[in-house]
Parts: sequence; structure tokens; C-alpha cells
Amino acid sequence: MHGGLRGIRADYRAALGTTGRALAVPALRRVVLAFGLASAVEAATWVAVGVFAFERSGATAVGIVGLVLLLPSVLFAPAAAALADRHRRKRILLIAYVAEAVTVAGTAVALWADAPAPAVYGLAMLATLALTPIRPAQGAFLPSISRAPADLTAANVSLTTVRNLGLLAGPIVAGLLLGVGGPAAVFGTAAVLAAGACGFLARVPGDPPRTAVATSTTASIVEGARLLIREERGALVVALTFAKHIVLGAIRPFLVIIALGLLGLSQSGVGLLSAALGIGGVLAAGTTVLLIGRRRMTSALILGALLLGVPIVAIGAWPVTAVAVAAMIVCGVGRSLIDVAARTLLSRVSPEDAVARFLGILDGSSYAGLAIGSALAAIVVGAFGIRGALVACGAFLPVVMLVLAAPLARIDRGPLVSRDRLELILGVPMFAPLPPESIETLASQLQSIVVDAGTQVITQGELGDRFYVLASGAARAEIDGRVVSTLGAGDGFGEIALLRDVPRTATVRVTEPSQVMALDRTRFLAVLMEEATSYGEAERLADERLAGDRADGRTAEVGNPDRETV
Repeated sequence: MHGGLRGIRADYRAALGTTGRALAVPALRRVVLAFGLASAVEAATWVAVGVFAFERSGATAVGIVGLVLLLPSVLFAPAAAALADRHRRKRILLIAYVAEAVTVAGTAVALWADAPAPAVYGLAMLATLALTPIRPAQGAFLPSISRAPADLTAANVSLTTVRNLGLLAGPIVAGLLLGVGGPAAVFGTAAVLAAGACGFLARVPGDPPRTAVATSTTASIVEGARLLIREERGALVVALTFAKHIVLGAIRPFLVIIALGLLGLSQSGVGLLSAALGIGGVLAAGTTVLLIGRRRMTSALILGALLLGVPIVAIGAWPVTAVAVAAMIVCGVGRSLIDVAARTLLSRVSPEDAVARFLGILDGSSYAGLAIGSALAAIVVGAFGIRGALVACGAFLPVVMLVLAAPLARIDRGPLVSRDRLELILGVPMFAPLPPESIETLASQLQSIVVDAGTQVITQGELGDRFYVLASGAARAEIDGRVVSTLGAGDGFGEIALLRDVPRTATVRVTEPSQVMALDRTRFLAVLMEEATSYGEAERLADERLAGDRADGRTAEVGNPDRETV
């Protein structure tokens, strides 16, 4: 047991250390803190609007109101993510945070003025809608303000940590304020917190303008969906996340119904159960840190499904306050495990230029699951009673996981990276002879760089530290200012300086907005030297270029010697 306790303490020290790394970078710190405040606002206002609906119209209304609040977000989420792929990410984030602050404040005014219920629900719906673009835009924005890959990893873990803290603090604050000033006090306080989030984000440096694209937002969404379907593992992850959110959507009204209708608690009891769900997320922090870099993620998905579903069954079987609080804590752990594992898997299989759209589809399916779960909660409670509905809800996700056991197992057996990265590596002749595991290793370590027309990717005479592959766009190689070769999508360049340990023999300049994938010198050489055939192919290619270019006094590091030389 003592060793186990030491392990748990080590996990939490790792979680705190990772969060500390992200908070040490000013721009990341402000993004993380803003997201934490937004999470607290979301959790607190959901408690308040649920209590408002229950007191006005009873248990069934809680689920129906949840559906009404979430349905617009279901429709908007994919478009919001497409916007993040087309426009400056900080601008999208700031607009979303300001819209949240304004609509939450408007809801508070409506409650204080005793406005009609539809007006209150309409404003609360707009507040929920304002949150929709935040996660995909945030996920796409972080790389531009991270100093190193480790900072980006730390930021992603920290965002999960502060979200769980927000989901804990929000219901606690709501529970305290409901007993004092009712839902209006909760929304008023939430508006102040939302304004604080705007203040944090406003001080974050902006990202560069996005390259203009010819396709419409609708076409971008359709293309993102097509890419996701092509990545079968990504589609499965989205489906599982959808199922998880059906359960979470049912839990939201259930928290109100359990506290006020089943256990006979006061309004503050709703905040107590909601806070217990947040406590579970905080307790899961040490466990989710262990998922970083882990190959097998489906075990975490299965465990998370059990931890999210079985405790809900327990509440239906033993409807006492202590059981309900403990069950919600365990549910919070399960929710966090599924969330981190699913997002990690999706990021592994996502093409670089579709990350925000994939995350938007994930979030859109999540909102759809929450809406459907909220509506089903009202229907199932009416059909089976509160206790029967809890048993049915809790059994749903474990059954889904059982049915999908075989496809889930295939996720872990497949490659960890997206198909487009694998195809890019396989298209480079020197890499083609490598074994599958080496191909996957190279693909996973590619770093995406988006460059504007005219940018020099490598400069003649400089020391070489990376190998490059042109994923999209076009470029040209220049020696002493003269164009000697052209490059297109799939071409690699920069290997001569790495293989021969000499300065760069040419300048490579992109001629249109392009995406370049970079591979560190150490990894490039280590993988090639593991396979004699690949190393020989690389040496042959380098010799061929050097010999051909010396014939007329030129030496160019370009990836396709068959292209026409200018």
C-alpha cells in the first residue's frame, strides 16, 4: 500500500509539474486561466438554469430545456471549427469569450427583472452557443504561442486540469449563491468571471493571418467530414465520444432531479452533486498524466466507460446522499479518462491541416450527444421513473463499449499517426524500404510548418539540422541566386547537408503558400542507419545529385532529381 501511495503522489507531482511548465509561459498561462474561468462559468450557469427550469415546470422540463440550450451549438460547432482553420485563432477566441460575457450578463439581468422564462432560456442558449468555438480554436492556436513541443504538451494537460477545477469550482459557487440570491446571483457572478477570462485572453499575442482559401465554410466542413470518415479510427473515436456525451447529457438534468426530486435536498444540493462530478475530474489529473505518450489508449476508454456508467446504476439501486456523492466523484474520473484518451487518439490520426475541423466535428458530436441525452432523460424518467431511468442510463455506455470491443482493439494495433503523414513518408524514395514501425516513427515526429510565398526554408551556406518534405504547395532551389530546380508536393530536400555533414548547398524558397514537414537530423540519420537499403538509397540519391550538378558547376539539395532543372 505504501508503494501505491508513493506512486499516486508521484502522479500528482507530475501533473502539477506539467501544469507549472505551461503556466511559466506568459501567453500559455493566460490562455489556460481564461479557459479555467470559462469552464467555471459554464458549470455554474448550467446548475442555475437547471434549478430555474425545475422550479418553474418540474423534472421533465429540465431535460427539455437542456435540449433547447444545446441544439444550436450542435449545428454551429463544425462551422465554428472551420472558422478556426480559416481565420486568426486568437480573434475567434476573443470574440467567443466576449460573446459569453455579454450573454451571461444579459441572462442575469433577465432573471433579476423576472423576465418570461423563454427570454431567460433564449439568453442562456446564446451563452452556450458562444462557448462553441473555444475548444477547436484554442487547440489550433496553442502551437503558435508554444516555445517548444514540450510546452504544447504541458498546455494541453494543463487545460484538462483547469477545466476540471472549473467544473468543480463552478457548482460550488452556484450552490452557495443559489441559497442566497437564486439563479440571478449565479449568472451575475458568472458574468464577472467571464469578463475576467476576456481580460486574460486580450493580453495574449495574436497569431499570424491565415492563408486565404477559396473554398467556402460549408465546403470546408464537408471536406473535414470526408477526411474523418477516411480515417476510420478517428470516426470511431468521435462515435465513442458521442456515446459518452449522451450519458453526460442525461446526467445534467439527473443531478437536479436526484437532488430535488429523489433525495429531497435543497437547491444547494444540486451544487453539491455537480461539485462531486468536478472533484472526480480533479482526482483523475494524476492518472491522465500517465496517458501522455502511451501507445494503448483503448484500455483507458473502456475503464472510463465503466467508471462513468456503473456508479449511475448504483444511485438508482441505493438512492441515498452518500452513495450519490461518491458515485458522482467516480463518474468524474471516468469522464476525464475518456476525454483525454479520445482527444489524444484523435490528434494522433488527424491530418495537420484538418485538426481544427476534426476537433470541431468532435465537439459538434459532443453537443449533439448532450442534447440527445438531455431529451432522453426527460423521456426515460417519464417512462421508468427516476430510479429506473438511472439504471438504464448507467448501463448504456458499458454496453456500447462491449459491442465495439473488436473495432476498439484494432485502434491500438494500427499506426499512431494519420494516413496522410504515412503516405508522405512512403512517397520519399529513401524511406520506402524502411519497416512499418520505422515509417510510423518518422511520420509521428514530423513537425508541420506553414509558410507564406517567398519564405526561405533553408539557406545556402548555413549548417543543416533538419530534413524537409513539401506536404503541399511549391518551391524552388537556388544556388547563388540562380534557380536550379523546382519542387512540388511530396518532394524531400535538405538531406545532403545531413548525410555529408556539410553546409547547405542551396537555398530552397517556397513560391506559394505551402505546408512543409520537418524532421530532426538526429532522428533522420538514426532511422536511415537502421536499414542498410534506405541508407544506400539516400547515399545514391545524394551522389546522383552531386555528380549531375557538378557537370555544370551547380550543386542543389532537392528532393526529386527527375524534375526539370531551370
